[in-house]
Amino acid sequence: MKKSQPIYGRYDRAQKKIIILNEHELIRDATRCLFKQRTGKNNSRGLAALKAMFVRGHHK
Repeated sequence: MKKSQPIYGRYDRAQKKIIILNEHELIRDATRCLFKQRTGKNNSRGLAALKAMFVRGHHK
């Protein structure tokens, strides 16, 4: 039996429904969460900022 592809969703408060994310959106969302955890502020530049942080080696 083939295992089904897991579905990732995010609950949208404004529309009061769960939005299914595709892979790109999922990654972007996760990076934003990561970034928020690291810096304490929600920065939607996310991926670029995180990459820059890793390049500069600021993450400890």
